[in-house]
Parts: sequence; structure tokens; C-alpha cells
Amino acid sequence: KGVTRNLTRTPGANERGAVWSPDNRTIAYISDRTGETEVWLQPVEGGDPVQLTRNNDTYIRSLQWSPDSKSLLYTDRKNRLVLVDVATQAKKTLQQCPESEFRGVAFSPDSRWLAYTKPAANDMSVVYVYQVATGKEYPVTEKWYDSSSPVFSQDGKYLIFSSNRDFNP
Repeated sequence: KGVTRNLTRTPGANERGAVWSPDNRTIAYISDRTGETEVWLQPVEGGDPVQLTRNNDTYIRSLQWSPDSKSLLYTDRKNRLVLVDVATQAKKTLQQCPESEFRGVAFSPDSRWLAYTKPAANDMSVVYVYQVATGKEYPVTEKWYDSSSPVFSQDGKYLIFSSNRDFNP
């Protein structure tokens, strides 16, 4: 319910993937107004948009906020997971997958872990968790079953995912 507004009014630019920050103060979106896809921030209360990333080298696919609203995570066409600190605008590539893009990327409620899927050598998707502070990745599922769509429970105690467990050699 409510009025639809054009927040950016940027002529000649493709702007997409808008996501509200969990603290409801900022809307992040992807724009190609500079010639490359970059992440921009628009304060909800109004004002000029802020360019968060610069000199990007490829197309940004998806964008999401961390639950604490301190960082944004995006995936790109080079199959990378990139974390951007909103306060410092520092970008950090967390992971890169040569075979395929990351799917089902989800933050834990405390913003300290990520869950995602990526393919194994046998083309089955494996669910992983990634500890943001240490940069360590841990497989959660085996390569014998196709697993996907990981999400953390609201309290962060459980990881829920779907898995095709019909093993029929």
C-alpha cells in the first residue's frame, strides 16, 4: 500500500535490484550510470544518492544487506562473492568459484556467517557455510546429493536447506 515513487530519476541508466537495509534507513541498488554496474545507496529520508563501489570490472548479479546493516554482499559475473563495508566503502572478495555462480547466498542473523551453494566436480550442488571473520569455508553437505537453498533459522542455531536424497545409481 502507498504511493510508488521514482527515487533516483536517473535518465539513461538501468537501475535495479533495490533492497531496503534492515534498519530501514537506506535503500541499496545497482546502477550502470557510470558505464559499469556499481552499488549505490539512497537515504530513505531523501537526499542525494551515494556511490558505494567504484571501478567495478564486471556485471553485478545480486545484492543483499547483512542483518546488522553494516555491509552489503553482492555476486557478480566473475562468480565472486564480494563484501562491501558501508562505512568505509572497502570491498573484499570473499570467494570465487570458477565453475559457476554462487546460489542461495544467505547471512546468519548475527552477520558473522554466510551459507551458499556451489557445484562439486560431479555437478551436484553442495551447501557451504563461510565464517566472515576468518575467511574459512566448511562444506555442510556431501557431493552425492544435490543440495540447495540454505537459510539460517531466525535464532541462528539451525541451517535449513533442501536436498534431493533419491540415490538411484
